[in-house]
Amino acid sequence: MKAAPDAVGDESQICLTNAPSYCIKANGAGNQVSITDVASQKANFTVVYDSGGYHEWVDGNNNCLREGNSGIVKIENGSCNINDYLDVWLRDASTGNKVWHNYSTQDIMYATGNGNGDNVFASGNPPSGSWTKWNAPT
Repeated sequence: MKAAPDAVGDESQICLTNAPSYCIKANGAGNQVSITDVASQKANFTVVYDSGGYHEWVDGNNNCLREGNSGIVKIENGSCNINDYLDVWLRDASTGNKVWHNYSTQDIMYATGNGNGDNVFASGNPPSGSWTKWNAPT
């Protein structure tokens, strides 16, 4: 059996599965990401690491999507580091690869809602009503 090719280099937006017109908006290096349905504001992400369900993504400025302090999901000021597990996200196969856990904390990436400007966080137990499923480049 031939192994599936890895996704390094694949590029697309990271969007809510149940509200696919809402995708991550980068908001600049060092800042928390949010979601938007405004096409010109949606960030494109490129896979820079893909192994065994573990992924790292960078935005168009080569800045890493990571979990920051206090459970915020943010754009790091710099590229991803495979040795910094806050930069690494693991897809959850039991959800059809739609829920993403941070490798360092095991927190789940979620949006507080499905409206423009709603922030993206990571938590071990997202609040009720949160949007936790994402389509992402893999």
